[in-house]
Amino acid sequence: IRDGKINETYLAGALFQNKEKKWSSSQSKKIENVSTNQFSHKDFFKGAMEIPIPIDEKELNNLEKDILSLDIVKFKKYINQLERDGVSGTKYEVAFWQKISISLSCIIFSLIGVIGLGNSNKRSQSLGMSIGATFIIIILYWFLDSFLLELGKSGKISVLMATFGALLLTSLIISAKKLTRLSS
Repeated sequence: IRDGKINETYLAGALFQNKEKKWSSSQSKKIENVSTNQFSHKDFFKGAMEIPIPIDEKELNNLEKDILSLDIVKFKKYINQLERDGVSGTKYEVAFWQKISISLSCIIFSLIGVIGLGNSNKRSQSLGMSIGATFIIIILYWFLDSFLLELGKSGKISVLMATFGALLLTSLIISAKKLTRLSS
């Protein structure tokens, strides 16, 4: 940027840091004289080149941590801004809804414990069997939730299915189990 105007811009696919800690891309374009609005074929450069970005990989990781630590309202605004800018915010959208899903799962799993304690027919099932069944349900929930989150981050399933699918399925299984027990 010179005199408040953009003089050159870079377009690149994947970026990586070389041994000298400079950013490079094997497929990139450099466009000069952007501020003049008069492009000629001499102003375009294609191919592998170093791209001047004044930030290193460690700082990018810290930036990622800072984004994920935003409060829920600012985090949602950030995601919306990414989408308006044409950048995929799927990874962050999954993280946003995951925060809500985790809160709800804590409530639901707490209710499982409370319902188990309030079971009036305590002789029908031993305490150890109840604890074991609850432990198995929670482990299965964790595996399913992790799997669905990865599918959501990669965009293979919807964000809401990725974040609430395991919770919904676990809730249905627990409800069916309780209904079966009540009907017998």
